[in-house]
Amino acid sequence: MGSLSVAAAAMIIVLSGFNGMEEFLKSLFVSFDPDLRLMPTVGKTLLYDKLPIDEIKQIEGVHYLTPVIEDKVLIRYKEKKTIAKIKGVGEDFFKQNELDRK
Repeated sequence: MGSLSVAAAAMIIVLSGFNGMEEFLKSLFVSFDPDLRLMPTVGKTLLYDKLPIDEIKQIEGVHYLTPVIEDKVLIRYKEKKTIAKIKGVGEDFFKQNELDRK
């Protein structure tokens, strides 16, 4: 009975620690995600020059409008290969995400 109680308590402590870490990591990464994202309904890209940029910037609460292009790539270094995401961002991306603070 005693060993079962110790094992259950240990599991509760470990899971509580993981739960706290999960919340911490979510708070770090959510700051890189925009509040609103425009995505194409067909295909992979939107043509930025065809969007009503001036109208979007006039919407109350819109502070930054940053074009981002993102895709999966295969990275190869010597004998190792891995799949990663590569992101091309506009100039406002660094202001929007306050990367100097992170």
